[in-house]
Amino acid sequence: MVKVGIIGLGKMGISHLSILNANPNVEIVGLADESKFIIKSFKKLARFNVFFDYKKMIKQTEPDAVVISTPSSLHFEIAKYAVENGINVFIEKPLTLSYSESEELVRLSQNKVITQVGYHNRFISTFNFAKKIVENECLGQIYNFWAQAHGPAITKPSNSWRTNSPVGGGCLYDYGSHVINLLSFILGVPDFVKFAYFNSIHSKNVEDFVSAQMGYKKNNLHAYLELNWSDESYRRMQTELTIWGTKGKLYVNSQEAHIFLKDDCALENLKKGWNIKYLIDFKNDIKFFVRGEEYSAQLEYFIEKIIKKDYENINSFYEASLTDFVIEKINRYRGNNG
Repeated sequence: MVKVGIIGLGKMGISHLSILNANPNVEIVGLADESKFIIKSFKKLARFNVFFDYKKMIKQTEPDAVVISTPSSLHFEIAKYAVENGINVFIEKPLTLSYSESEELVRLSQNKVITQVGYHNRFISTFNFAKKIVENECLGQIYNFWAQAHGPAITKPSNSWRTNSPVGGGCLYDYGSHVINLLSFILGVPDFVKFAYFNSIHSKNVEDFVSAQMGYKKNNLHAYLELNWSDESYRRMQTELTIWGTKGKLYVNSQEAHIFLKDDCALENLKKGWNIKYLIDFKNDIKFFVRGEEYSAQLEYFIEKIIKKDYENINSFYEASLTDFVIEKINRYRGNNG
């Protein structure tokens, strides 16, 4: 059994608790949150060891791993404490709000504990299929890439921690980290950022909209990033990628992949013309389904890595730090308003 403690009991923390509590290889040994209301509710309605202080929870319950789902500004402090105490860490994205802090966590944790950051797109079948299409050169030479994330996170003035720049970081860290991580997975980490534009729609202290142009030295490939967490035409956040190549085009989101090819491709018998693959076309071995296959899959994967003591894993602190590196490059253009 892997003993797990959860730090932060908001929406994501409770989601992670639901998934892990159903895993036969996991024992939930403690929960921690700074909210008195949440702690009182758990004490009244559930049979878990609950704490206001995460350090006290770690000392008393001695978990093998912790899941950190607090506001982003607290990630570095909590993750560092856990790593220094030899505890495996799963943390919600982004890793930190500072590339230098992320680098420090990489240094402290490498080959000592299992680390993983909650970039769940890496566990969605359609995006993994897109990676295979690019790797198998079905699209030929890639020359353009468009990555976007839209959703209705902030649709009116808000006092949420997400709209407090030092705490949540704004749309770039919240939505953008997911897209940049996925972009790096499929095409590699961008070599440079050419320009970025920030705009506020409802928020006073952070941006609600970001567009950026990034690039790769190889093949003179350019990628365009567009983020908008104030788009009410979406029911929830949707990540979408469009890739153009000399032999075809790919559009993919979390539910489906549309592939146009000039010629047949041996990969899964893709034919000339339009091909469509839906999420349900891919095999799903998830044991416990909450919200989407990706949320359960990433935690099952994390627990398996701990059991196997395998430090080579998806979305490690090192991989996540590269996402923070790109974000820092984009942030250099902050203040541009057209």
